[in-house]
Amino acid sequence: MARPFIEGLKYFPFDVDIFDDAKMMDMNLSYGILGEMVYLRLLTFIYKQGYYLEMSIELAAKTLIRSMGNAWVPDIEKIIEVIYKTAEVGLFDKKLMDQGVFTSFGIQKQFILATKRRKIQTNRKHWLLDDKTMVELSSFYKTLSKNYGNNNPSNGDNNDSSSEVTVTETGVNVYKSTQKEKEKKKENERDKKDKEDKVNFQHPNIHFITQRLIQNNYLEEDSIEIGKYNKLFKQAIDAYGYDDVLVATDYIVSFAKDPKKPIEDNYKFLRKSLLNNLEMFEKKRGQSNESIQDWFKRLIL
Repeated sequence: MARPFIEGLKYFPFDVDIFDDAKMMDMNLSYGILGEMVYLRLLTFIYKQGYYLEMSIELAAKTLIRSMGNAWVPDIEKIIEVIYKTAEVGLFDKKLMDQGVFTSFGIQKQFILATKRRKIQTNRKHWLLDDKTMVELSSFYKTLSKNYGNNNPSNGDNNDSSSEVTVTETGVNVYKSTQKEKEKKKENERDKKDKEDKVNFQHPNIHFITQRLIQNNYLEEDSIEIGKYNKLFKQAIDAYGYDDVLVATDYIVSFAKDPKKPIEDNYKFLRKSLLNNLEMFEKKRGQSNESIQDWFKRLIL
């Protein structure tokens, strides 16, 4: 007998750095532990249902009070205030929350990652992930499959009810069926349709500065973090200008080849070094005629 389809999750990954996230820090600074608790409990409500929760803000506040207990809750008005704050800082999509829907880009992305072996139904409600994101996810799975094959440590499914993820509204096949699935006679018709609908996956466009990292052996060519570097450089260029970002990146990468202590995470190291130094240099730009090249030479050499 087939197992019943379950939309929600039994569990979801919890980032150990979550409380260092700027949005969570905003919640803590504004409301302390109460701000963190409201968000985390709302997450459990959402993932239990799937990737979104249709509920008015007032009802969500009452549900949170019942869940946390009156000892933690000053009053319902305060909980409603905290809920609005979660959308203000970007933890939930504000436009959808105003319509009585709790979800976010990150929540939906994590839901896809947690249910990659399911067959995702068409006409997804309140969907925020675009085609580019789905292609990046498909590239991520392709890399895992290439590196681990059938021993892929993330092949397990959260509430497994099928064996593939196909997001048909975007035209992206995220996880290819295994050989065992193809051998099932009842699946032949579906497999044939999947082959007709299959798209050619390509790596997202690589930013010029990201390409320089690859050329300097700072970043692997097939790294799944390329999209993160692309986004970092785009945001940095918008804020500080192309020339400064390029020079700063080159100096940081040069320093990273012989660091004073081991670098545990290349992306975090580059991001922190780049943004911190660009911000400091920008503040001193009006006080000194020092070029950004001289700035980094003085710091690094």
